[in-house]
Amino acid sequence: MWVCEVAARIPWEVFSRANSRGISPYERLVSAAEADEPLTMKSSADALPGLPSRSDGEGRRSDHTLEFVRQFLPAGPATLVEVGAGAGELSASLTNLGYSVVPVDSDPDAVSIMRSRGLNAVLASWPAYESSPVDAVIFSRSLHHLSIDAAVTHARSILVPAGRIIVEDFAFADVPAMALSWLRALLVRLGERGVWKAPSEGFLANVLAGADPCAPNAEDQHEIASAEAMRECLAAQGRLIHESRVAYFYRYLVPGLSDTPSGHEILDQTLREETGAIATGALWPLGRRWVLRT
Repeated sequence: MWVCEVAARIPWEVFSRANSRGISPYERLVSAAEADEPLTMKSSADALPGLPSRSDGEGRRSDHTLEFVRQFLPAGPATLVEVGAGAGELSASLTNLGYSVVPVDSDPDAVSIMRSRGLNAVLASWPAYESSPVDAVIFSRSLHHLSIDAAVTHARSILVPAGRIIVEDFAFADVPAMALSWLRALLVRLGERGVWKAPSEGFLANVLAGADPCAPNAEDQHEIASAEAMRECLAAQGRLIHESRVAYFYRYLVPGLSDTPSGHEILDQTLREETGAIATGALWPLGRRWVLRT
């Protein structure tokens, strides 16, 4: 049995029926919000053209995110803020597509890296950062680390009318045993092939050892917000026009893969395999995506 929250406007049966029709990777549940139409299924076969190709593992992870984010942004040049931007992969891709992006991070090293790449990065914590009105605020795998009420409230306060809050995150606290079994089998297979180096500690090491993986970093566990809490907070601030459950486990493989074409292909294959397993109902999806329109 799948263990995941079911959104009020997206009955699980709708998702299951779409899967049975063989909808292709990166499926999304999208509502035509402006027309007040019900949520509908959309295939990634309709992905926007012109996505920049990446050669490195980190870039390939951000490409999956970029495909999602770009579909909910106005045409450039729009103004965006990315919260917890890290090394700036997503911000760099969006900048190259003509958007005016301010990546914000509280880590001085991350900000230094982003500035070396030519990004207008800001060293600041969130929600302390102040901004003039922007078209969208993006939380790319960062919201779960923040005080979500304050973070989302501040994001909403700096949006232009009908602005968007775009979130990509995970439901780590809800991972069922069947998903961990799938992941463990994948890791063992890649390790036996000699194409992936297992870590000595952390989440994947715990999965391989059969230990409790729900606290990969016990010191930070109290700071990790649940998917349910993030969704409820977003829904209280405006109208959710998109929410979906997607592949996420593949992201953990990057540090153990070689930064070579063969390593990149293994990452791509893993993403396809994970997405396919989700589509058939064989795998519970760890990733969560939401888009809020004010």
